[in-house]
Amino acid sequence: MRNDIIERIDNTSGKKDYTFREIKKASIINLHLSGNRFKPSGIITRTLIFTLFLFQTNAQCPTLQSPCRCAPSIYEPIAIICEKAGSLENALRAAQPARHLSIDSLSILDTALPSLPSNAFYGWTILRLVLNRNTLSHVLDGAFNGNLIDSLVELDLSENSLSQIGTQFGGLSQLRNLRKLYLNKNGISQLPTNLFAEFLSRETLLKLELRANHLTDQSFGTTLQQNSEGTSVFSPLKNLQELSLETNQLTMIPSSALSVQKETLKNLNLGLNM
Repeated sequence: MRNDIIERIDNTSGKKDYTFREIKKASIINLHLSGNRFKPSGIITRTLIFTLFLFQTNAQCPTLQSPCRCAPSIYEPIAIICEKAGSLENALRAAQPARHLSIDSLSILDTALPSLPSNAFYGWTILRLVLNRNTLSHVLDGAFNGNLIDSLVELDLSENSLSQIGTQFGGLSQLRNLRKLYLNKNGISQLPTNLFAEFLSRETLLKLELRANHLTDQSFGTTLQQNSEGTSVFSPLKNLQELSLETNQLTMIPSSALSVQKETLKNLNLGLNM
């Protein structure tokens, strides 16, 4: 349930101090007020509190079959983890009772999944998808057909075999609202200059992680450095805020590589390189 009042209040940090009188002026998506002793007022109505309470208690993960299980949290009431399922089909079959729900997080781990086929998650609505340690080497065109094209905001494909990311990227380019993408530990050695050129999430992506790959200065000879058109592999990602190139074999990053992000980039991790 999205509320156009405020985005998030963290009243324990001291950084944001909205009073209840100002609450209607902010933009809250998530409001957490547990462990307090305030009384409802005309500013925060009983109706609003009742609605928030119902939203939290009605979002429940159903009973699933092995090897899938629910792992709910405050921020992800419907979080599902499937481990050692044998195949994608087995994992989705075990998680079938949750298919009609909006799933906050689905993690499929340590499962034989050499390629992600077309329509792999058709009929599912998922916000965060984690596919780790699955020997994944290809994401085929149309892999995210269906609701995921719009619903998916976070995708973690770390610890797989997507070494030739230019030809294996496939269906990732069709995602429209992706904000976080993790490609750590994939043996990636090259980033084609046009990798994100047709990426439909190129203006919504805020975080990109490429940690512990095989990237060298030579890998970026035609990518990080500007090409004849004055662009780099990261140029299409105009709103990128976080980039991790940690634990590779880099000795330099040309200043031109991230010139487009000079106003947006907040965190750049280059640790543990040569």
